[in-house]
Amino acid sequence: MTNPQPTTTKVNHLLQAALQYASQELEVFPIKKRQKAPPLTMNGLKDATTDPAQIKKWWGMWPDSNIGIRCTGLLVADFDGKIGAESKAELEAKFGKLPPTWTIKTGGGTKESPKEQGLHYVEKVSKELNIRPGAGKYGHPGFDIRANDSYIVAAPSVTRLPYKTIDNSPIADAPEWLIDIAKAGRNGDKPGKASATPRTKIIEGEGRNAACLTEQGRLANIYKDTPVVQDMVRAYNQACCVPPLEETELQNTIFKSTDKYVEKAKAKESHALEHFNLTDYGNAERLAAQFKADIRWPAPQKGVRY
Repeated sequence: MTNPQPTTTKVNHLLQAALQYASQELEVFPIKKRQKAPPLTMNGLKDATTDPAQIKKWWGMWPDSNIGIRCTGLLVADFDGKIGAESKAELEAKFGKLPPTWTIKTGGGTKESPKEQGLHYVEKVSKELNIRPGAGKYGHPGFDIRANDSYIVAAPSVTRLPYKTIDNSPIADAPEWLIDIAKAGRNGDKPGKASATPRTKIIEGEGRNAACLTEQGRLANIYKDTPVVQDMVRAYNQACCVPPLEETELQNTIFKSTDKYVEKAKAKESHALEHFNLTDYGNAERLAAQFKADIRWPAPQKGVRY
């Protein structure tokens, strides 16, 4: 008589993790396998839910899908790579340490678009705080903020590398200085859009310094020229801050870091340009990337010679 063989059931760790997040009132949804986007549901992050039945249905349809968490009532400080780590150190030296909180090590981009791994520090905020993500908008290279209208990818999802929880502390309340920076950058300007005309006035005590730092970082990424950036920050200060910061304050707290931001922006652009192929096609892409609105190149079409 042969002994009965034990039956084994394959555990879907992605499903189990999604259900665990939902049990903590975190709204989840499925994302394409090994990618950060797109969401697999019809309405994207708007379909995010804590309903176990719906979550089981989704991962039954797409068992290998990554996990997206909608940032409802969350503010996520996103620091990418070494540049982001330097920005975090600068911010904490100026404003104080981030509190211990749930922290995720990211997957380092995708196979198609690799980058350095970063860290997501997940904090609690009011659900009314609506922040649009945009790298460079918050005045510090490698630093982004995500809140209610966006999402993060969570462990154990995999893109190029696995996402990992490196600190499983309870989600902490976001410090006021981080909220101030988020508010100062929420004017809706997209990275790369050069405008010194503010959409809102920033009154004394509401983060004028943070707003000027945010504008300086954004402009450094665009112009990569210290005198130009500083002149535009002065214009921003006059138009936006009530009352405007004194020139001595700009020199002592804002302009001390202009050169560093400009050099980082130049290095980042130079590194990005190295990834294009050394072909006529690649050179055309490189020129278009370097000069942006000043030059265009036609995408190859079948049967057309250039």
